[in-house]
Amino acid sequence: MKCPKCGGQIEEHSKVCPICGVQLVTSQENSSVTPTQPSGVAQPSNVAPTQSSGVAQPSCIAPTQSSGVAQPSSVMPNQPNGVAQSSNATPTQPSGAVKPAQKTTKNKNNKVLWIILGVVLVAIILFAVFQFLIKSPKEVFETAVDQVYHAVNDSVVKNVKTEKGTYSLKVNVDAKDAQAKQMLDFINKISLNGSYEVDNENMIMNMALRSKYDQATLLDMDFYMNEKKGYLYLPGVYNRYIETDVESTNTEKIDKEQLSIVLEESVKAFKKSLKDKYFISADTKISINGKEKKVKKITLELTESRVNEMTKVILTELKENDRFLTALSKVGNQSKEDIKSGLEESLADVDNTNSTNSGVYKFSLYTTGMNQNIVGYEIDGSDDESRQIMKIQVENDTYYYQFINDEDEVLNGSIEVKDDKKNGSNIIINASITNIADVKLEMGYTKEENVTVKAKEITNSINSEMLTENDNQLIMQGLLQNEGFIKLMNDIQKLSSPYGY
Repeated sequence: MKCPKCGGQIEEHSKVCPICGVQLVTSQENSSVTPTQPSGVAQPSNVAPTQSSGVAQPSCIAPTQSSGVAQPSSVMPNQPNGVAQSSNATPTQPSGAVKPAQKTTKNKNNKVLWIILGVVLVAIILFAVFQFLIKSPKEVFETAVDQVYHAVNDSVVKNVKTEKGTYSLKVNVDAKDAQAKQMLDFINKISLNGSYEVDNENMIMNMALRSKYDQATLLDMDFYMNEKKGYLYLPGVYNRYIETDVESTNTEKIDKEQLSIVLEESVKAFKKSLKDKYFISADTKISINGKEKKVKKITLELTESRVNEMTKVILTELKENDRFLTALSKVGNQSKEDIKSGLEESLADVDNTNSTNSGVYKFSLYTTGMNQNIVGYEIDGSDDESRQIMKIQVENDTYYYQFINDEDEVLNGSIEVKDDKKNGSNIIINASITNIADVKLEMGYTKEENVTVKAKEITNSINSEMLTENDNQLIMQGLLQNEGFIKLMNDIQKLSSPYGY
């Protein structure tokens, strides 16, 4: 046979070419090895060579090359054509090397993965935003109901044992008619101020009222209550406390926790009675303090039949609500059975009611922004004969209101609340009554909670039933002698009334 490398003639079954020295593979050895690479391609040498005739072949001996081409170490004699094989090598790459193409593909795949994750994250955030911020008209109305409920409930359950404070009131009336102005001007000279202390646990109350007319004393009065006894004192008028019974006053302590439950379950029943079909929504504009604003108007529209539907739902929910019945029974000192029976009777009355009223009542909210902040309210009631509308807009701490009767504005104004716990708070109410007068009320107040309130020791008192005729005359004379009262009576006598007073 011929040598596959040099072409020289060699004997059959030779292992090595005697001419070029290349190691040869017999037909038996060739059949046990599957060539996977063409001639001249480097192959890994970690496959053990096939042995024939029991002769071991060294695996690390480089054969002598007649062509002058160096053979790599660890050449194995199990490949056809006598081509030298590289140990532990991937074709065209050294051992352990990473292909650049593979690294680039991996980086691209990572970028795609991060893009997909980012898109998913944004989608989740948007979904949450739309779920919590974009509400239906019914949900917006329920949010407003919850705000009122929480404000009322906080005041109900708040455990204020004692508190004290001060108050003041000044009224200014500017009548638009000259004769009316003369009549009402005396109101502008009146001012009120006072203080109070309350101990809710021990049923103690101390109050002081001071009133002036044209800067002079009109009436001063102190009132003190301890449990079921009340004491009235008139400084400068009568020098003894006048004792009165206040047994008619409900002095029983109310279970605030149970009252809170009653309120909570009632609100739940009311919200359950609301249906989406009762609500309408529209984009519109309103004017707040002379500034136009784009808003969404959400309206709960109620007819008599809808009110009956809601009442049925509320009564049905409450009469089957054991938590509500238990709490109300503790607050009202009634049995659960009696309360439930009363609710069932009311429900039967509603079922027997025939709707004959054509009136429509609309309760509207004005909202702005994605989170639908409430900036205004409106109550619109109408029937076949008349229509009344009450509007309220909110800007910061000021409420602007307007009352319309049959399309004619009869009242408008504002309520400004300045809350300052350190220096005292103020409420300023302005009201303009069409064609009659402009009225301004200034109310100031301070408040402290959980302070010491001491009970007074009353030693100089007389029961009101024990007052003599002489005592009554002394009281009346003392009131008439107050300088402010004298000024007031003189101003009233000077009035020239065109209205027949």
